[in-house]
Amino acid sequence: MKPLTFLLLAVLTSAVFSNAQTFDRDKLDSLLSYVEANQKSMGSLAILQDGKVVYKRAIGYANVAGQGKANAATRYGIGSISKTFTAVLTLQLAEDGKLSLDNTLDQYFPTLPNADSITIEQLLQHRSGLHNFTDDVDYMEKMEEPMAREALLEWFVEKGVDFAPDEQMKYSNTGYVVLSFILEEASGKSYAELLQERIANPCGLQDTYMPAEVVGEQEQEALSYQREGENWTPSTKTHPSIPIGAGSIISTAEDLTTFFHCLFEGKLVSEAHLQEMTKMVDSYGYGIFSIPFYDKTSYGHTGGIDGFSSVASYFPEEQMGVAYLSNGAVMSNNDLLIGALSIYFGKPYEFPEFKQAIAVNAEELKIYEGNYTSDVVPLDIKVFVEGETLKAQATGQGAFPLEPFAEHQFQFEPAKVEIEFMPGEGKLILRQGGEYEFTKEQ
Repeated sequence: MKPLTFLLLAVLTSAVFSNAQTFDRDKLDSLLSYVEANQKSMGSLAILQDGKVVYKRAIGYANVAGQGKANAATRYGIGSISKTFTAVLTLQLAEDGKLSLDNTLDQYFPTLPNADSITIEQLLQHRSGLHNFTDDVDYMEKMEEPMAREALLEWFVEKGVDFAPDEQMKYSNTGYVVLSFILEEASGKSYAELLQERIANPCGLQDTYMPAEVVGEQEQEALSYQREGENWTPSTKTHPSIPIGAGSIISTAEDLTTFFHCLFEGKLVSEAHLQEMTKMVDSYGYGIFSIPFYDKTSYGHTGGIDGFSSVASYFPEEQMGVAYLSNGAVMSNNDLLIGALSIYFGKPYEFPEFKQAIAVNAEELKIYEGNYTSDVVPLDIKVFVEGETLKAQATGQGAFPLEPFAEHQFQFEPAKVEIEFMPGEGKLILRQGGEYEFTKEQ
């Protein structure tokens, strides 16, 4: 439910914030126009201050084929930001006495592995050990068709566990799907009903809901895309019955900033539970990350599903929230949000210089095709040509397009991936937070 890496905002070093009320709106408009003109992202940005949205703008298309421009009311799949909503619902039911964070899974679904020792709290913190089902190839094969709860639970039983409960933290969409089922069992209501009654209505969220079908079926819902060469091509469509509270919610940038403000203003959970929610254990709380920017701290989450990618965070001390939702990204949301926050808080910021793509025909691309393995990275990378585009696919993950920018050098900018091929040696170098050598299988 995310590409090769899970992106957080950059950790920058300090300086004093300027008065946010006097931010350079023209410069922020120019940044978004620059990104749009270079076709590096399509999406919607919103900034909230003291409970009021002070900036919102959309760029690109909600529907490329229909030439439907996005606007501030366009709704997007938010992917794993759904987990923050699920965590809030869990804490609410705990406060109502309908469940306890100490409850073990055998009280709900005893066939799951380690059900007698995995707790709800461990699900919240990604410490259950349940294998992350979205990492595997069969997820890609099944994700577009609806699945019933019983079939999903059987799937999770087959996947097993990666470690003993509370032994470590490992991100698991499986755990949050199970949490969604527990919420339904404990409340007697569907996840969609809980979301509407307990969060959307109290916070006044007009455009946040759990869809019955894939995103893009309803008015104002964006379709999602990936960039291939000079074109935006339609992405996959995960059926919402599969990720549920791990990644199926639809929302707008404005609604997300309002949701986080509502949460931190104490309108959704108690102060004690909010403190527990934001206490980081191995860099994760209850459905939330701590995200630093200069000498300030925000709390939020990122998300990625199909061609949608998203990030939303809230600075409690400043009572400021920001969200960017994208339905097609080449430039990473991480980089775009660093730019937006730098401008908003009056920090020095220069627009990025985008590497210009070069033309390479399909026949020339075929010299790179093959399966590449590494002695140090536990993933194989399949490289292949599809149409006019070179693509790469790591074990258990979706394929992503590679954009050529120099001889034998390609990039997948949303995940900060660069690949340099050495066709004469049958090797490639993958650069993403380091350099890793892969060798083509003969």
